Amino acid sequence: MRHFKQLTYNEKAMIIVTILLIIALAFGHKRIITNAKKGFKIFYSTEKNIDSIKTDTIATKQ
Repeated sequence: MRHFKQLTYNEKAMIIVTILLIIALAFGHKRIITNAKKGFKIFYSTEKNIDSIKTDTIATKQ
């Protein structure tokens, strides 16, 4: 691996961004996990609603 000074601008930017992301995940993982759970619950409930609407329309068509 080359030294940091020898890297191009894009490579340096990518390394800095990944380090920042790792730090952000390390500090905010609890919040991220709870938000992801909330988001998944909302998504799951809307999926259930869509499925129930589909079954209703199928039942009314027959």
